[in-house]
Amino acid sequence: MANIQITGLVEDTSPSATDVLVKEDSGGISTNKTPLQYVATAPQVHYMYKAATELTISSDEITVTQSAHKLQPETGTSDDLATISGTVDGESGILFITDEGTDTITIKHGTGNIDIVGGSDLDLSNGAVFWYSDGTTIYVIGGGGGGGGGGGLVPGGRITLTTGIPVTTANVTAATTIYYTPYVGNDININGTALTFSETSVSVPATTVTPFDIFAYNNSGTLALETLNWTNDTTRATAIAIAGDGRYYKSGDTTRLYLGTGRTTGVSGQTQSTTSSRLLWNMYNQIDRAIQVKYEASHAYTTGSYRAWNANTTLGQAKTEFLIGLSTLVDLIMSAAWEAYDTNDVGPRIAIGLDSVTASFGSLYIDGLTASGADLYGYSIPYKWYCAAGYHYMQASEYGYSPSGNALYVGQHYSWMG
Repeated sequence: MANIQITGLVEDTSPSATDVLVKEDSGGISTNKTPLQYVATAPQVHYMYKAATELTISSDEITVTQSAHKLQPETGTSDDLATISGTVDGESGILFITDEGTDTITIKHGTGNIDIVGGSDLDLSNGAVFWYSDGTTIYVIGGGGGGGGGGGLVPGGRITLTTGIPVTTANVTAATTIYYTPYVGNDININGTALTFSETSVSVPATTVTPFDIFAYNNSGTLALETLNWTNDTTRATAIAIAGDGRYYKSGDTTRLYLGTGRTTGVSGQTQSTTSSRLLWNMYNQIDRAIQVKYEASHAYTTGSYRAWNANTTLGQAKTEFLIGLSTLVDLIMSAAWEAYDTNDVGPRIAIGLDSVTASFGSLYIDGLTASGADLYGYSIPYKWYCAAGYHYMQASEYGYSPSGNALYVGQHYSWMG
């Protein structure tokens, strides 16, 4: 079908959000709802927005009046944006920062009417976000950490407890320093700025049994690290948020790139990573980190309630521990063995509890069989689950029956990426 040229139209230089414009173009026809103008000049399609106007956030809210706006915090250099008003069903637009690289607007997921791809808050300090309205909810994608250079957006190093060794194979205890060591490369991109780095370090915080996040930042062209303590084993004092480059930064500060999480031991200023205690977790360049223990102690238990296996809560025997910075898949194999002395002896139930001594976790338990005579028997079961961020321990426990055979052995072998 031939193009139809429409002539004699008057250009409206101040369209409203609900106007329908037709723009004459020498290369073809164009129609669309403004303020976005669609220009069809086959074989190319061009999108043109009206020049952006500035909106200042008020009580975490803005009211849009056209498709393109630049944003100012209500006060200072940072603010939250939870609600976008003034839209109609089918409308879309662009938001960016007036003072790019200086101000940071945290767009809040699920607090007001905004729904962000990925389900997390988004820090906007560079770049832009695209939004679409269904008349009620504002759907947001894109945003602001910058891009390109420095080997891409995956940093080249790993956090480790041993200088010069990005992946430790030996147990490391009483570590007082966190190192960031080149692994797959020595480039890192922070908020759009590419840096080449050599190994750098930061001291373990002077706390006890407290998680802490590790951040990278640009210190006048040199990579530097800093830590930030959590409130407790499950709660960050300051959240991390996804910026427009798809990576996690300290919420409200896209100059601080999240690298991972550690946890101090019972000794101030120390942490560790061993086969029974993994207290350092990497966000990038993850590898499979195994945790495994085997505890043997022949004993009988006939009480009909859970307790620690052989009443033992010693780390590295019937107990292990680990830390993760973001929810991740944990892959576990539990094993157990019993010995029966007489017919009708029943071995105690052997279980693994997640953060509990007095209950099994899900289906992580094995019931002892009723014996037909003196016998040895054992089992193992696999189990996988997505574990919440924070500190966790796995405790072998048991539930007794009477008469009882002896419980001989319990083992844990599990792993996660970190």
